[in-house]
Amino acid sequence: MAADAANRGELVVSWGGKVGTQGADMISVNPKTGEVILYDARTYSNATNVQPSTTFAPGGEPLANARVQAESAIEASNLPPALKQQALDNLENGNFTTRTTNQGVGGSSPVAVKFCGHSVCP
Repeated sequence: MAADAANRGELVVSWGGKVGTQGADMISVNPKTGEVILYDARTYSNATNVQPSTTFAPGGEPLANARVQAESAIEASNLPPALKQQALDNLENGNFTTRTTNQGVGGSSPVAVKFCGHSVCP
């Protein structure tokens, strides 16, 4: 998952959370836009079964936990100060993307959901 993010040009700031914890499994930042991407790794038996993770349901506690987790990871990262601030501003304003990936049979078939102002973008 981290290699896929890096191949898309994202800078990974956190990965490898414990299984079963509420929050993001991986957090990255787009270095050009400061967009924060929250990842949830799921295991499906078929790539066509991938759905957006319930971890990232709008208004839910797990999503709030993931955002707090992302803020901490970004603050503790070695990102350049301007990029770090841009990423933190995006999180504060509720502008970020979630990606649910399939780690099971069929490989990673990510499903992305973009948030604008704390809600799913129209």
